[in-house]
Amino acid sequence: MTTYAAIIQEDWSDYNLRKMRTGSKVNDFQPCEGWEVNYLASKILKFYPYQDKNVIKEVVSAFAEFTTGPLKRELLVEMVMTRLSLG
Repeated sequence: MTTYAAIIQEDWSDYNLRKMRTGSKVNDFQPCEGWEVNYLASKILKFYPYQDKNVIKEVVSAFAEFTTGPLKRELLVEMVMTRLSLG
């Protein structure tokens, strides 16, 4: 299993619950939302603890500049991992 797939297969239930409480779709990732950026950074750090958390957060947040709305979770994870040269 690739790391990308492992991150997607991780337990996202706390993330999903928070999204549902706000009426958002659980598979839509908002790279402009600080808590979502932190959440994904933590998931990546679980597999790559040597990575700089701030660099990961910058990469995730950079996608907010290129989109006007949410991105599908799987797509964003794949793009972030590619940008970080980890996937």
